[in-house]
Amino acid sequence: MKLLLVVLAIATVAFASNGVDLSTLATVENFQCLVDTQNVTFVVLRGYRSFGSLDPNIKANLKNAQDAGIFFTDVYLFPCRGKSPVDQANELIDHLSDVDYNYIWVDVETNSSPGCSWAASTAEENCNFLEQMVNQISKRGRAPGIYASSYMWTQIMGSASACPKFKALPIWYPHYDKTQTFNDFTPFGGWTKPNYKQYQGTTNVCGVGVDLNWYPQCSGEECLQKK
Repeated sequence: MKLLLVVLAIATVAFASNGVDLSTLATVENFQCLVDTQNVTFVVLRGYRSFGSLDPNIKANLKNAQDAGIFFTDVYLFPCRGKSPVDQANELIDHLSDVDYNYIWVDVETNSSPGCSWAASTAEENCNFLEQMVNQISKRGRAPGIYASSYMWTQIMGSASACPKFKALPIWYPHYDKTQTFNDFTPFGGWTKPNYKQYQGTTNVCGVGVDLNWYPQCSGEECLQKK
């Protein structure tokens, strides 16, 4: 029985599903602390800023996270609605051509940066813009995902049920209820089951500001299939 408990404890640590996303520069030591104290196994790092430019820290953050032993490393792209969706996708992918990462998550939320708001366009136009960006990411051989909430989707796409073109893609949603469960998820955009949850907003952990994320426990091959 003791051996079984040890094996189960090791499996839980090895396949923990705690993650963070961040938009500032973090050192190897910051990431190592997140691994050691928070059981962090995946990170989502800002690659493209809301006002329409690359995040200058993205390459360093990817390297530092990987040097700390975090190999499930994703990138998020906060699009500027006033710029070409194809150009923004290409700019990010070209910039990261010599580094390793997994998903590119497109951040679908209201944008207050000058010239970058979704509000100046119709819901149909916004849906088409997102489709162009997602298609370009796929054409370039990268895996796209969507970050959105039902509320933001409604604001930008016109209704919670609108623009279901992306329902086959993974969905990462925010709800700051501080609970690691999907019981709070409300279907929208064609999604009925989520993949990631951002369950707590900006929190200072290990000397760096992060959002806390989670997905359900998995094991072995199932974990690999998630990526």
